[in-house]
Amino acid sequence: SFGEDGLPRLTVDRGRMVRILDKMSAFFITPDAFAIDTAGKMSSNERPFSKIFTSNRALFYVDSLDNARRYREIETDFGILPYPKWDAAQESYYTSPNDGYSVAIVPLDAPDPEMSGAALDVLFALSRKTVLPEYYNALLNDTYSRDDESGEMLDMIRDGIRFNFGTFYPVGFTGVIGEMIGKNDPNFVSYYSAHVHKFESALDATVDALTAE
Repeated sequence: SFGEDGLPRLTVDRGRMVRILDKMSAFFITPDAFAIDTAGKMSSNERPFSKIFTSNRALFYVDSLDNARRYREIETDFGILPYPKWDAAQESYYTSPNDGYSVAIVPLDAPDPEMSGAALDVLFALSRKTVLPEYYNALLNDTYSRDDESGEMLDMIRDGIRFNFGTFYPVGFTGVIGEMIGKNDPNFVSYYSAHVHKFESALDATVDALTAE
């Protein structure tokens, strides 16, 4: 979240994190779940989960939309769905982009920062009107997906996209859930209390670097 000064603040819904970890930890210790280490230099096509999906042994597979092009050659029809809601109280379907955002940076020594910002605004506006529709409509709707329902789902996914400062600048918080589940230690409150000062220090350092003059 952002404070009244417009600067980001570290805000974590600890109650929700506890519920998430409780559910996921309880599931992963059952015989119905198993984990595969996909770290290393595997290509997308070499990842075990991708092979399971393309060989018709998985009902659902979580992946980025960009990777849908890898599944055009499989014979089995598949559709595209948004992430499910957390509970019935959640108003919409929310989707977080991958952590590889595309950004533009104006260096501190730029001779005319306002002109640089104006030029970027124009370029981004033109991209929204030309590049985005071409990618979204021509590629996703016509090439990657195979049914009208998936096109409707893509609209729903796009409407529910949420950008998070903490995803782009993770300040050490990325991977916490996977780390705790891997250790079979769902006690998030204790973990957060022990590490919150480290997260806040990393956030302060990031904000200082971005706001330096």
